[in-house]
Amino acid sequence: MDFYIIRLSFNILEQKKLSKKKYDCTRMELVEKLLIDNYEYTTNKKRGFVSFHLGNFISKDSKLYFATIGINKILDMPKFDTTEKIHYKKPDILSPWVTFLVDRSEQVFIIEKNTSVFPKFESLSNSIQEHLNNLLADYDLSVSIAPVSSTTDFWKFISENEYLYKMNLELFMPNLFGETNKSAERILSEVKEIYNANTISSQIKNTEGRLRISENDSGIKTWLDWIGKGGGKWVLWGKKYKNKKRRNKLSSTKDAKTFSSSIDIEINQDKSIIQKLVESVFIELRKFYSTEIHIENEDEEQK
Repeated sequence: MDFYIIRLSFNILEQKKLSKKKYDCTRMELVEKLLIDNYEYTTNKKRGFVSFHLGNFISKDSKLYFATIGINKILDMPKFDTTEKIHYKKPDILSPWVTFLVDRSEQVFIIEKNTSVFPKFESLSNSIQEHLNNLLADYDLSVSIAPVSSTTDFWKFISENEYLYKMNLELFMPNLFGETNKSAERILSEVKEIYNANTISSQIKNTEGRLRISENDSGIKTWLDWIGKGGGKWVLWGKKYKNKKRRNKLSSTKDAKTFSSSIDIEINQDKSIIQKLVESVFIELRKFYSTEIHIENEDEEQK
């Protein structure tokens, strides 16, 4: 099975609600409870988003680790009326779904890739983030979501496009990253302390397409490593040759990387078997997203 891995980064809202709801658990525990109680999200046909519903929740010791996420599709299904001896079509609702895993200790969702269900990862990611932010606002919290990514695609785009016009970096403030990248964490923490920022956005561009981005640049490598763990997003614009009319665009969200697991999970299996299979998926994939830190005991000030 192929999976997307997305990490959640939490922020405290500055504009407080008069009737803030309280919670006596970690933020990820709160998210799990909210998703179980609010399992449907509707976009109202907003562009770049997709309606979804969650189901088949499986927890152990009040810890959610497995669910399914799907959509409703209305299709004209071919039918046959034996009485009238006619073929006809009748609208029917189908609900295809994919596997949805939760690694609480790493603030990570692991979502099966199936483009016949969710053709665009970015739309699904946007929708999950908006749904959670609608729910978390009552607790004076918000969340930013980004995929775990690889720098390979970034540098491949740089090497394949002779003309580079623009690079955008968006960095989320640290609340989980542990020993992953101490230099990035230190800089971002200082910015957060001084400016009360929850994200940093940086853009560099050259209107002639002569932007220089080097793999030897330690600064760029530091930020890409941070983003690679799900701590932000990047976007690049370029052209392979000068006379090409349209510029190429590549982003860490729209073109999110997938990670393969040798484990197949079927919903009709016994819950105890599913639990073992999910644990095996975590073991296989953690090397791609582990921050070597756990958040089971958050500081009180984070609540």
